[in-house]
Amino acid sequence: MSADSTPSTSKLPRRRNGKEQACEPCRKAKMRCDHTIPICQNCRRRNIADRCIYVDSPQTRPKPQRFGPSLSSSKGLSPVQINAYAQTARLSAVQPEAEGSSLSQEEEMEEEASMFKPSAGFYGPTSFSAVFQDHESDLDPQKDTLHGLTPTLAENEEQVSARTTLGIKLLNLLPNQATCDRLMELYASKGTDKGFHKPTVIYCMASLWSTFGQVLRHPRKSKDLREVAQLFSRNTMSVLRDTDDPDMWLSQLAGRNLRWEMMGIILSNLGFVLLALPEEDQFWSTQSGRRMRRRDFALEMKECADGCVKLSNQMENINILMVSLLFKRTVLESQCTGDTSLMLWRAHGDLNNAATGLGIHRDRESNPIPTISTEMRRRTWSIVFSIDKTLSAFTGRPPGLSHRYNLAPLPLDLSDEILLAPQEERLHAIGMLDKDGWSTTGEISAATSTRAVMIHSLVLSEVLEVSLGAESQYSYERLIELKKRNDQAHQSFPRWLRFTNEVPNSNTLQWLRFTLRLRYLHCGLLLEQLLVRRAQADQRHMLDIAREMLELTVYMWIERDRFIERQYDYDWMIMCYGVPSSGVICVELLKQTKQPRASHSRLPRSEVIQNLSMLVGFLDWVRPTAANRDLCGRMSTLIKRILDRVLDPPPSLDNNEMEVHRSEPAQVEVPLLDGSDFDWFNTVDWTKGPFMDFGPDGFHHYSS
Repeated sequence: MSADSTPSTSKLPRRRNGKEQACEPCRKAKMRCDHTIPICQNCRRRNIADRCIYVDSPQTRPKPQRFGPSLSSSKGLSPVQINAYAQTARLSAVQPEAEGSSLSQEEEMEEEASMFKPSAGFYGPTSFSAVFQDHESDLDPQKDTLHGLTPTLAENEEQVSARTTLGIKLLNLLPNQATCDRLMELYASKGTDKGFHKPTVIYCMASLWSTFGQVLRHPRKSKDLREVAQLFSRNTMSVLRDTDDPDMWLSQLAGRNLRWEMMGIILSNLGFVLLALPEEDQFWSTQSGRRMRRRDFALEMKECADGCVKLSNQMENINILMVSLLFKRTVLESQCTGDTSLMLWRAHGDLNNAATGLGIHRDRESNPIPTISTEMRRRTWSIVFSIDKTLSAFTGRPPGLSHRYNLAPLPLDLSDEILLAPQEERLHAIGMLDKDGWSTTGEISAATSTRAVMIHSLVLSEVLEVSLGAESQYSYERLIELKKRNDQAHQSFPRWLRFTNEVPNSNTLQWLRFTLRLRYLHCGLLLEQLLVRRAQADQRHMLDIAREMLELTVYMWIERDRFIERQYDYDWMIMCYGVPSSGVICVELLKQTKQPRASHSRLPRSEVIQNLSMLVGFLDWVRPTAANRDLCGRMSTLIKRILDRVLDPPPSLDNNEMEVHRSEPAQVEVPLLDGSDFDWFNTVDWTKGPFMDFGPDGFHHYSS
């Protein structure tokens, strides 16, 4: 059939990866086709319009079945079922040299004709290569390619040996199979994984033991581990291709195709599960040495994840796995060393750079049918962007990513299992979503929280721009507009996602509702503080928000038995939401104590003092091994002293005593509160102490 006989309304055939098929002349010439119907521009320019035809999957090699029965054919698998399936499926031992054999000839040619390797990273419209990329089809692919611009590393034997030695060390530190099975069982049965695709993690862990179980069985031999480490390194150097085929997605990540990025993701998840395990769990009695202590075991897994990051970095190969690994490493660093550590901030910077280096902030995939590859890119960008705003608000440092450069759509509210389903099931699931992309069934998935947090983070990004940016960023009108948008963002959630007095049966749903409400209130508190500070607005709204935040923080402690799986994160939650809200309330209480007859935005003293007292109990309850335990301890001491002064104010001092006290050296410089400085908590360096002396000799700031 000639090209002229193809009507302009014909639908282009698509390859297995969902991309449009190139015409035959462009495919054979290894040129990038623009897919114009009936005749593409390349064929018009070359005067071969009569040969411009589109054929379904030309000369495509049959796809090998590497993993036995198709996982995607097992409908409705839960994570636990997927784990059981993967444990019993024997993965074929495919030689690493044959890893590329599943590519069709079309895909191989497209890779060769591409001007840049997919692993070389993202180059934007202002880059040195932008003009060439925009006119790539006009270039002679045999002469004018830019392959040589892709950076390569020339390695010597010493570097290769050091890399292999590190790989052997990491494989030696991998827990035994019984421990891994127990931890992965807990991982599979509890909550969602926002950092990566949960069924894939479970499947890859099972494939690790089914493929390399003999080598990893104790006692482990360095010679055998060396071969596995070298195989993982070779795999890490290979390009990770986007695909809409679930089997192909799994096959390039599991078994003998395992990579160091995937190993790092697995080890990070082991660390998260360890931190969530109660100290009284029988699991700890099965361990020995340092691994009998939760924090030490988790730190060991974090160090292993760091090693996987180091090995992956040496390959100069950036992909979605690497970004996911860096995200998990950042969160694990936060939970092990605290949210004020320099190591966390540096890890966070690496994460931001990797995400933008991959270009997932400009994801504009043309395929109308979402695939596991496209959805993972969008989910990953959303969590990277969101954690950047969270850390910026927590530390008061400028964010590393801006909403102004975000061109990626929100991920759809689809379950992890649907992403592994056949195309027909995916299309049906998409049809069940509402017009905004939310699930209509009320089922919680990893995408549910990722979408919701991203929506809040886009507003928070602008709030931080005003709070931390130059004076030119501020205007009263902008703050009012941001308040409206914050309200609208929260109201845009489905009703089943909004926090109410009605407690659902699902603890997962209640926790998500609770944390989303806190995010909304935190953003509102920052806006009210700006309005009070810069526009001298009424403080009542700010105090109302602070009271609700404090009440919700206390609620988290009251319901601690219900949310026992989340307790490893309580210290961060207190510092992020409990401290700012209690600071606003404490300052207002001190102002009222200092000037009881003055006109204030009256607080219900009984309510707030009770909640502050319970917050002190919460702070004291935080376990000694928690990453932010020292910060919580200092905060507890500070609030106790403030409550003492509010409930039992000191006697008035005469002028001579005032002069004596003012002449004594202070332990830390604290600005005098004149009744309007509600934001004094932000002047304290919480990484050092003591912060303030609220004893009889140190309260002269409030007794005058």
